[in-house]
Amino acid sequence: MAAQERLIGWSVDPETMALRAEKVSQWSAGWHVEHLSMTAALIVDYLEKFLEVGGESGWKGPNWVGWMVLLSRFIPRGAADVPDFLDPEGIDIEALRRQLDDTARRLRALEVHLDKLSAIKGTQQHPLLGHFTVKQWFDFLVIHDHHHYKIIRDIERAVSGAPK
Repeated sequence: MAAQERLIGWSVDPETMALRAEKVSQWSAGWHVEHLSMTAALIVDYLEKFLEVGGESGWKGPNWVGWMVLLSRFIPRGAADVPDFLDPEGIDIEALRRQLDDTARRLRALEVHLDKLSAIKGTQQHPLLGHFTVKQWFDFLVIHDHHHYKIIRDIERAVSGAPK
């Protein structure tokens, strides 16, 4: 939840959203926030699907890259292309704020189902990294958010001239 609050805080600051440092990222800070919002909403969709129908049966796990991300808790910069459906489009700040608020609300609603979610044995497909269990999806959400938070931090530092 703290991650969603951080995103909401950034989303209401037009100056932060507009920050851009090409040497750090081709995306503005705002595009990173939008991508994080889209990704969090998709992961919540997956978690809600787990509650409705369980996961895909039979053991299907992460591919080798997925295992590397989950075990190292690290995503190298520029290591993968973003799936087209998660590519930021530059939505306006109000729409982004509504999307973030909705995702935060849906995450809070899932809290009462954590016992049920943790008991589900199936998986859901990640677009690049193989199949994830519920726990792996929660882990990936944290890892992915941290990856983009560091990029936003480095954009802010590059623009302000602060040392790394």
